Amino acid sequence: MLAVAAVPWSDGPLRRLAGGEGDGRDPAFDVELDAAALRAAAPLVGDSQYLTEWPGGSPLEQGNLKAAGQLYLARGLPVLERERAEWIVLARDGRVVVVRRR
Repeated sequence: MLAVAAVPWSDGPLRRLAGGEGDGRDPAFDVELDAAALRAAAPLVGDSQYLTEWPGGSPLEQGNLKAAGQLYLARGLPVLERERAEWIVLARDGRVVVVRRR
């Protein structure tokens, strides 16, 4: 425990682990992603089924969009088949658009 006490208390991981200030309102994504658009879409999607798509996106981009959808659209149910989705969450160049499918 003495080694931990000797570590400087800066903006490092120990401060964040100890409940220090966070990075802000939104998580720090690994790619550019419009979290405000997802936050605004949450009341629209509600508890409906939705699909996330990043056409031509890398696995990292697609994974970040999926994780952001699960965070911001938590009441909704993510699906893998477009035919089952009531909403499509599309991302291109970090911009997010939510489109009603049916």
